[in-house]
Amino acid sequence: MHARGLKKSSKHSFSVIIPEENQDDGYWSLVIQGIKESRDELKSLGTSVNIYHFDRFSSESCKEAFDKAINDDSIGLLITPVRQSQIKEYLTDCKKPYLFIDSDIPEIKNKLTYIGQDSRKSGMLSAKLMALLVGSNSSANILIIHPYSGSSHLDERIAGFIESIKIYKPRINITTFKMLVDRDEVKNFLKKNITKFDGIFVVNSLVYTIAPLIDSSIPLIGYDIIPQNIHYIEDGTIDFIITQEPKEQGRLGVRTLYDTLILKKEVNSNIIIPMNIITKENLYTF
Repeated sequence: MHARGLKKSSKHSFSVIIPEENQDDGYWSLVIQGIKESRDELKSLGTSVNIYHFDRFSSESCKEAFDKAINDDSIGLLITPVRQSQIKEYLTDCKKPYLFIDSDIPEIKNKLTYIGQDSRKSGMLSAKLMALLVGSNSSANILIIHPYSGSSHLDERIAGFIESIKIYKPRINITTFKMLVDRDEVKNFLKKNITKFDGIFVVNSLVYTIAPLIDSSIPLIGYDIIPQNIHYIEDGTIDFIITQEPKEQGRLGVRTLYDTLILKKEVNSNIIIPMNIITKENLYTF
């Protein structure tokens, strides 16, 4: 239902707690686009949206953003729980209703909903694609690159990938490399070891940092159509991108707060975003 079809109500606001737009190579700027789209649509209905950014690598910055959101006059919170242990602590005494987008904290049951991918099934889908790419090589060596994250959804992707790839290729060999904020370590690792691997799975949008370090003949799978990934999709270095629709997550997050808190609609405990597979052939249809 579009905003023009709804009745106006008294003024109210929601607050968003989200990493700085330029972090994770601009991924969060796509989420913000969706948040602002819903904000603008609902503005005529008396709805405003406060956006509190934080440095995802700083506990102090995260705390400052939470303090602002919890103590302002908003009636509901949209939270991106990238610092999960810290955020769980802050939510212990939170009196405002809230929902999560992008990643979930499953053990928290009193949230309104979670909006995002099914992370485990996302990993399983990536495994199926990788199995197709390595073809008849039943004992292929696959490298999983796990960038730093303070949330569990990347772990779930990896678990789903390993579970599924072992079904398709029982003799496959898997190496996991944890990629920290300093990317030189993974570059040095690949320079020394790239010839050992028959395929690479990068579990988030940082796949573009790996693409220039490898030959395009090596299967490469990653996530998200951020600007930095587009060139490597076009030239075929990145074979598949799984998109998690960050703009739609942001748009739907604000809209769900409105629907549940203002219109008093029921909401599912999880709102799962569809997974799209992007290749150079269909890139510009998205």
